Amino acid sequence: MPRKAGTDRELEPSLRRMGERGDIIRTLNRELREAGIHRPPQNHALFDPAQDNAIVGRIVAIGLSDEHRDRRYLIIDGIDGHSHYADVGEDQQAVRTGSIVCLSPTPVEVRDVDRAVADVAAHHQGRYSIDLHMEQDPMMTQGRAEMHVRRLEAMRRLIAAPERQPDGSWVIGPDHLADAERYEREKSRRLPVRIEILSVRPLEQLPHHDGATWLDREIVSGQPQQLASGFGADVRKGLAQRQAWLVEQGLAEQEGQAVRLRRDLLVVLQQRELSRTSQQIEQETGLRHVTPRPGEMVEGVYRRAVMVGDQRYAMIEKAHEFSLVPWRPVLERAIGKPVSGIMRDDPINWTIGSRNRGLGIG
Repeated sequence: MPRKAGTDRELEPSLRRMGERGDIIRTLNRELREAGIHRPPQNHALFDPAQDNAIVGRIVAIGLSDEHRDRRYLIIDGIDGHSHYADVGEDQQAVRTGSIVCLSPTPVEVRDVDRAVADVAAHHQGRYSIDLHMEQDPMMTQGRAEMHVRRLEAMRRLIAAPERQPDGSWVIGPDHLADAERYEREKSRRLPVRIEILSVRPLEQLPHHDGATWLDREIVSGQPQQLASGFGADVRKGLAQRQAWLVEQGLAEQEGQAVRLRRDLLVVLQQRELSRTSQQIEQETGLRHVTPRPGEMVEGVYRRAVMVGDQRYAMIEKAHEFSLVPWRPVLERAIGKPVSGIMRDDPINWTIGSRNRGLGIG
């Protein structure tokens, strides 16, 4: 009996999906085997951003899932007892095997910045500019308005909307929020997964590390991660070893079966590592380290990013001194350039270039 044409059309994509899944499972098995990790086949999983929640685990392998589009995959040995294959898209974030990460679906949502642009345009005949925004909102700063412009520029490059004028202003259509959602969906297609690095060091280095670690953050957390078998069991063992080390260091006290931690545990550990890192830079450069106080102006030349534990700091050099302050991605365009900003608890609003003609970067 001849098959219907519609049946053939439905069968072909079904078989293709089965073949792709088979290739993925074989890749997952091979990578785990080469890493010397043994997990039962029933504990293998494919991370689907459309259906799954966040997963936490260590990176076992990194590879190309599509060479033509430069899409990558990660093999994650999860604390949930499963080993996951995750297509992370065209993401270019630098990660390495052994790191502990959290993978979560990229959210697709219109942002407050999009609504603010649409509101300014609605009051100015469909136009948006930094000057118009600051004129309409007295609380708006140059740096924050620049963030809105960068958002518009990113949308223009990816979805060809909105339209930028020669004078630097923008023509904002009445469907700007729909365009913003379309931009987010396209970005999500290219980058379906967000990667948060929880620890650049592998688990085996954390129990005795003299600095703040992911294990410490888990120990002090009011909602620690749920640990299952596999890598979860390894983390459980690491947490016990870390607590014992903290007691040895006088940073915690054993009270029966419980351990009481110092209130400022994370601050003390972070400061230890920051002090070691600054001393090392002093020896390498001959510069003297100075610690800026809250409210002080930080200014100098941005030299490079410096890892202090799992946190990235910016090295700002001035004359014969340098400071280490919390790093922000916008500083990467400023390597070798003068920067300035006020030291405070929330992210520093940097000015790049001389203070008279610099560009405010939020």
